[in-house]
Amino acid sequence: MLKLLFYGLLVSSLLLLPSSAIEIGYPRCNCDGDSLWTVEGILQCQKVSDFLIAAAYFSIPLELLYFATCSSLFPFKWIVIQFGAFIVLCGLTHLLPSL
Repeated sequence: MLKLLFYGLLVSSLLLLPSSAIEIGYPRCNCDGDSLWTVEGILQCQKVSDFLIAAAYFSIPLELLYFATCSSLFPFKWIVIQFGAFIVLCGLTHLLPSL
């Protein structure tokens, strides 16, 4: 019963409330102007984020290599090394587009 009531409130709120930002009163976005979010600015942010993601990916195999060489808990160290190589390749997918 309570679930049906929540569904009814959800459907009625979607039908009765204004559905666009302009109807609520938000101004239109001028994305092509001299604001912070120009196309060049967004691409620069994407390059920086791709570089940081690649750096995070490259740090994971270093830790795997450290644990694989220092610990005797891994019976199949070659699997850990191959997984580290896979993670490096995943990091390269983020690094190559920013070059």
